[in-house]
Amino acid sequence: MKLVATLLLFIVLLNAHSQQQATLLSENGLQRNLGESPAFSHVQVKKTTSFNIEGTTYFQEDLNPGKIRIVKNDEYIEGVDLRYDIFYDQLEVRANGVFFAAENELISDFVMNVGDVEHWFHNSITYAPDLGLGYIRSLYLGDKVSVFAKDSKRERKSDSSEPYSSARNTIEYLDQVDYYIYNKSNNGFTEIKSKKKLLERFPALKDFGSISKGDLKNEDFLPKLAMFLDKSK
Repeated sequence: MKLVATLLLFIVLLNAHSQQQATLLSENGLQRNLGESPAFSHVQVKKTTSFNIEGTTYFQEDLNPGKIRIVKNDEYIEGVDLRYDIFYDQLEVRANGVFFAAENELISDFVMNVGDVEHWFHNSITYAPDLGLGYIRSLYLGDKVSVFAKDSKRERKSDSSEPYSSARNTIEYLDQVDYYIYNKSNNGFTEIKSKKKLLERFPALKDFGSISKGDLKNEDFLPKLAMFLDKSK
């Protein structure tokens, strides 16, 4: 009963905050009553144009079990299914048979279980209000230093230039991931671009033996790097 009451409160809060963008979605996830929101337009493009769609705008195309935490609330709401549209930075939630788009400003964190892996996402406004990164995925959360991934999608269109051609135009969604080190002492985010700049920003990494051979795009290596910094004096 407590879960049901919390979910109902969550939906009420969403609707009160923005009636247009937080309206309910239909169960099949296609006919979405989202007014003029980009996510709605994106679905309609898929259904009504002659474009051939390659790739997906989602972190995972299917709904996955997970949990969400509302801003200024310490407890997670469990027993929900989630789908995260990376292209529009839009979290979609199915709870008790109701499918709706969550208002980003009301979501503090969410966890999506894909197979045996838990993916933790956090609203970047919690860490750096002016950065404007939207949802970020944590790879390591330390006491002083953390490392995050910002997942995004790049849209590439190819149009058939031949008149009367039967070939379909193509919209392709390409994955892109940028990585950031977060320093809690100054609420600062440093984008991980090169080892040279990383060493200039964090001189302690000179004592991290794996820095020379490590891949700064490897999500197994980056947590080790952040953990070293977190434990450094």
